[in-house]
Amino acid sequence: MTYFAIVNGYTTISIFTIPIGFKYGGWLFSPLILLWACFVETFAAIRLIQAAQAVEIYQYTDLVEYSLGRTFKQFFQIMIALLHFGYSMAMLAFVARFFKYLYISFYMASNPGISEPDPNLWIFVGVTIILFAPMTWTRRLEALQYLNVYSFIVIFLLTGTIIGFCAMKIKE
Repeated sequence: MTYFAIVNGYTTISIFTIPIGFKYGGWLFSPLILLWACFVETFAAIRLIQAAQAVEIYQYTDLVEYSLGRTFKQFFQIMIALLHFGYSMAMLAFVARFFKYLYISFYMASNPGISEPDPNLWIFVGVTIILFAPMTWTRRLEALQYLNVYSFIVIFLLTGTIIGFCAMKIKE
């Protein structure tokens, strides 16, 4: 179930980072880095699977304990928790700022001649949490079908919004 939570939550949120990565990385460097990251992650996953099969331990934390000891297992669990927390907060801030910018852009496009609004960012943090939190709550297979439908709807709507937003910016 954790796999589905990761796919639904992180993949949906990561859709937003691709345009910015290409904006700052360029048309050549960004795809090369994406390919390199895919290669490194695939290689690491293959090596991790080979190690797990060799000792017949398939839980990552147990594999760390087997190879490095209990102290390192606890250390890595703390580091992974901090990493996930930091990654989640960074993505939450990024998406909330994106929603705020999107709101301001659409507001200005529909109300020309009016000064730019400055809405409270916390409103967009709440919207982001309401949109994305249900995608990561899948813990039972029965609920998966409904949450996947919700996830796909959100993915398609946000992708369409990004395409529409980019098209609007290209016209300017």
